Amino acid sequence: MGHSDDEILRALNDAVGAVPSEIGDWAAFDKPVMFICGAPRSGTTLLYQLLAYVGEVGYVNNLIARFYANPPLGAWLSEQAQIDRVFLPKSVYGRTFGASSPHEFGRFWLDAFGLHAIGQPDSAPEPETIASAAAKIARLGAVFNRPMVFKSFDYLWFIDELAATLPSTKWIHIVRERESNIGSLTTLYENRVTDGVAPTWTSATLRATREAHAHDPL
Repeated sequence: MGHSDDEILRALNDAVGAVPSEIGDWAAFDKPVMFICGAPRSGTTLLYQLLAYVGEVGYVNNLIARFYANPPLGAWLSEQAQIDRVFLPKSVYGRTFGASSPHEFGRFWLDAFGLHAIGQPDSAPEPETIASAAAKIARLGAVFNRPMVFKSFDYLWFIDELAATLPSTKWIHIVRERESNIGSLTTLYENRVTDGVAPTWTSATLRATREAHAHDPL
């Protein structure tokens, strides 16, 4: 029996986690770090795709994301491969297509903040956790030596802490018209019901919402 994609990725990351990959003076990295923020289905993925395609920025593409245990190594390999950027304005549940397309990098953020799920954590992070996450961002940025742009829901709970630790951060907040946003979320959930995965789907939920609707993903 062959191995699943997830099994192969885990084995790959077990192997590359200890590979030396500190490139550039990451401690002196001071380029702007842009974080895209917004509700699910508000247009955050499309903006991420546009900035990745037209901007002189570093970002995590679908190749780099495979190296979640050693992102700088993945970024170095991506830079060495000189992958042409291709604008593919399509995504499915936030997932993009093509090696050069941007990736939300969920595994990295969950690991960086010590989280087990995408929702708001039950307690505030320790200062050491934020400092470690900032260092990981700087190590990745040093490979590109360009401003960085990210899009994920996992860091939404740590905006104040990251802004205080990384003074060069820029926060891009997308606000979609409320009824349109709700309608898009409803359609997404209906599609997940059709796919048979709605009961297991959750998004960037507040702790209070999660407690009030423990059995309702929305």
